[in-house]
Amino acid sequence: MKNKTRKILKYLIFILLIVMLIVLVFVIFFINRNKTNDSQDIINENVIDIEDEDEIEENESNSVYDNFVSKYEENNTTDISNIVDTSSDIVVDSTLTPVINAKKYFLVKYCMERYYKEDNSEVSEETNSYTDEIINLIDIEARQALNINNENFSNIYGKLTAPMFCIDNMYEQKLTLNKSLYLVFYRIETDSGYANLAMFVKVDNKNKTFSVYPNEYLKRNNYLNLKQDDKVNINNIEDIEKTTINVYNEDDIDADDRACIKELYKKCKFDLLLDLEHLYNTLDVEYKNARFKTFDMFKQYVDSKKTELYLDRLLKYNSNIYDEKIVYTGISHNNNHYVFYVKNLTSYTLMLDNYTLVLPQYKQMYENNFTSVQARYCIERFMRAINDKNYEFAYSNLLQIQKNNYYPTINDFINFIQNNLYSENAYEYGENFSVSDNVYQYSLKVTDANNSNSEAKTLNIAVTLLDENANFNIAVVVE
Repeated sequence: MKNKTRKILKYLIFILLIVMLIVLVFVIFFINRNKTNDSQDIINENVIDIEDEDEIEENESNSVYDNFVSKYEENNTTDISNIVDTSSDIVVDSTLTPVINAKKYFLVKYCMERYYKEDNSEVSEETNSYTDEIINLIDIEARQALNINNENFSNIYGKLTAPMFCIDNMYEQKLTLNKSLYLVFYRIETDSGYANLAMFVKVDNKNKTFSVYPNEYLKRNNYLNLKQDDKVNINNIEDIEKTTINVYNEDDIDADDRACIKELYKKCKFDLLLDLEHLYNTLDVEYKNARFKTFDMFKQYVDSKKTELYLDRLLKYNSNIYDEKIVYTGISHNNNHYVFYVKNLTSYTLMLDNYTLVLPQYKQMYENNFTSVQARYCIERFMRAINDKNYEFAYSNLLQIQKNNYYPTINDFINFIQNNLYSENAYEYGENFSVSDNVYQYSLKVTDANNSNSEAKTLNIAVTLLDENANFNIAVVVE
């Protein structure tokens, strides 16, 4: 009887162990599957369609930009705690402070756009003079100082047709509780390129109206060298009366993350077209040193992709906060990635891809993933460099023995790529995968991204992971 009981107990223990083993296998399987699924998109951000109104409405109430700058705005507000009667417009003693609030930035930009739009659309065909309404966009203080009228306006300002402009710096000085004066430094398109100008924009928050002081007024009064903490002496602080063109509606002024990334991209486009040196100086320093050590290298890159870059447009974006900066990543129609590190809309740096450097948000995901996923991340960086014609990055990560035996110079490697792959490659991972001594081997099916009927080629890739910083060596063979 005792022997029978012992046998039953052994069987039960054995069955229990089997069940526990099965459960453990399933747990490991699901953890591995979930981790792999989450990590296959290390380099593919969770993005929002730039023109998707549903997503825009859902995200605009939780703007990353607004949340980021709110803590700084607390230190830049005017103290009105000692004022009892706030129903009247009380003069405020303040100086110029940088504008970091997106709503203020886009409000001032709207006023400037209105000014330049009306500049060129309301000219009388009969007299070739500007209507009183257009002239009245200029503050009366500036009109009187410059003796501006309908007849001499065009002689003073010339004639521009829908000019592009790019805001470089913006400061606010509170004049009264309801009125602010904004100093804007900007570059504007001209027939011969661009010009550096400055303008005052005075905003009446009570009447929702505005007026401008053009560059000529600032030049005459020695205001072109104003800086933070300086004070502007404005005599006219009266209410700005409404006309048909000097009013604004705050509800019509978008200042969410979508508006911010589109504005930053427009600045990039302005520089591409008119001020390439400024764009080069905007590049992140570490990124610049890694990819474009000289301006000539950068100019050569832009010239080689001029048409694509000029005609490109944003399709998607995402936004995060890392290391006390906002990170906006814009993905374009041509799958170019524009990464902006932003303190505010006039203080930012730029990277023109997301693979040359390991971005902070990628680094954390990289470290928390299996080595097989890390290897695929390295392949993604390599293939994006190939598609981007960044052969220097791809060649720098090529296995040294393959360089010695097949591609002793970068030109040899470029010839191999151009003769065996496509100008723009679409690719998917095949089922063949193996790992040996920290070398991960994958098989990729490669086709022409611009031709669905193209021949499929097999690209065999072996990746060696070098360290935790996502450095790697790679070997490639085309079958």
